[in-house]
Amino acid sequence: MDFNDTKEEAEFRAEARAFLGKHLEPKGDKPLRQRVDGTEFMKLAKQWQKTKSEGGYAQITWPKEIGGRGGTPMQQVIWNQEEGKFDAPTGPFTIGL
Repeated sequence: MDFNDTKEEAEFRAEARAFLGKHLEPKGDKPLRQRVDGTEFMKLAKQWQKTKSEGGYAQITWPKEIGGRGGTPMQQVIWNQEEGKFDAPTGPFTIGL
């Protein structure tokens, strides 16, 4: 089985990584959730969700007609892999939008 990105997947990965790098810091020694209180974390999570939405990354596999990107399941996997390398406040919206 080949686990390497296709050309299109590699392009999406680079695009996602650039977007993430523009908006977030790489993961450090102490997670964001441990550095801010719950109220501040929720505020940051809402801001991040808005930023992702405006960038077309909030719901990658949803159809464009309902606010998604119209992307593939593999693009969602790639996004999750790349977002996991950054200090993103993702917990509050992990299970449902």
